[in-house]
Amino acid sequence: MTDWWASSRLGQVLLQLEEPKLALAAYEDAMSDGASDIDTRLGHAEALVDLERSDAALKELEPILLDGGADAFLLCAAAAQQMQRRVEAELFLDRAYKMARQHLRAPFRLQRLNMLISTAAA
Repeated sequence: MTDWWASSRLGQVLLQLEEPKLALAAYEDAMSDGASDIDTRLGHAEALVDLERSDAALKELEPILLDGGADAFLLCAAAAQQMQRRVEAELFLDRAYKMARQHLRAPFRLQRLNMLISTAAA
């Protein structure tokens, strides 16, 4: 339990505990140990979004957007919304919503999806 996988799972737990700074560190540990899987990269980007580092998050999400599925589009929507780029946020959110009905890699992100949908409707 000392390899990249453990660090990546720790990052996921820390995200759910709303500890993005600690989650970011855990994901960075995982990536320094060689992790390059989609879930680790999504988690790292999500920690950046939660730390309001949306530019960096979008840069990380761009190359994995299609492989990351609904989760990647959802995180892009959150980042774009933080940056007050409403048109892009709505486009990403629409795509995330359509894809999430089929598959969401991390079910805990459903809460973020619902929050963004309610914010967009307001």
